[in-house]
Amino acid sequence: MGRRELSVLISESLQRLFFKMVVHFSALLSALGEQNVALALQVNIEGFHNVIELCKNHELKLFCPSTIGAFGPETPKNPTPDLTIQRPKTIYGVSKVYMELLGEIMRYRYFTMP
Repeated sequence: MGRRELSVLISESLQRLFFKMVVHFSALLSALGEQNVALALQVNIEGFHNVIELCKNHELKLFCPSTIGAFGPETPKNPTPDLTIQRPKTIYGVSKVYMELLGEIMRYRYFTMP
């Protein structure tokens, strides 16, 4: 099977694929995201929204990892508790917190978990 490149911003292209699980890593990281906030919001938030809607509509599993970028300087370190304050200082970090919270809501509303 060959490699396919596609954009999370084009939901129609995602609809043509057939699979059982999505592993979502697409994001504009901090350095580039801070230089182009509008693009970072589009890729990181709109892109995630397209992916989660695809999973919801086609009953697909979704794995979407977060990152240390979701925290901020106020977060306790070594070890960081599972439940802790998240006050990121970058667009990338804010988009990761959004992803975590939207993912949690979508999971409880639309997805059944084993």
